[in-house]
Amino acid sequence: VIWARPHEAFEEQLEVTDRNASSVCAHSYLSNGVGVRNYVINCRRDTGRLARFRGHMEKAGLGFEVFPCMMGSQDVISKAVDEGYLDKEILGMPSGWGTAGLALTTMKVWEKVSAQRGCVANIFQDDEIVYEDYAGARDRVLSALPDSWQYVNLNPLRPSGTHVVGTDLNRMQAGTDGRMNVWLSNVAL
Repeated sequence: VIWARPHEAFEEQLEVTDRNASSVCAHSYLSNGVGVRNYVINCRRDTGRLARFRGHMEKAGLGFEVFPCMMGSQDVISKAVDEGYLDKEILGMPSGWGTAGLALTTMKVWEKVSAQRGCVANIFQDDEIVYEDYAGARDRVLSALPDSWQYVNLNPLRPSGTHVVGTDLNRMQAGTDGRMNVWLSNVAL
């Protein structure tokens, strides 16, 4: 067990386990030699979901690191507001704290992976289904992208954007309604 501390105020909720703990950033490599580190967001109470996800990843031959979800409690939300992660208006909307916790978790894991230059981060929610041929399919998609790519949604619910000729890819354009394909599971950064 290793501890991730992307933000000191939340350290009590950020226990991170790593099946392949090492100083190397990658769990696997793309055909072009770029390393890929896989993360799954999981709430500690959802042990069954994590076990199912682990089984899928093992069948696919992929390691991963667990990034714990941030529970939308009053203390966590208040800390996030104090630190500038969330707007203070959320304090008056307790029914939205769960969603705010998910948003905060996403910000925290993206903050963590942004420090890992030279390594692609593939981020999953624990309910993602990963097929045995996933690594090869991911390699084909990421290898087809220009070197300047920054974000890829590998499993959008409702894909939108401009079709890239000769591929199964759509390129997001400025002004595209982000709600059309935002699903923050199975993204690559």
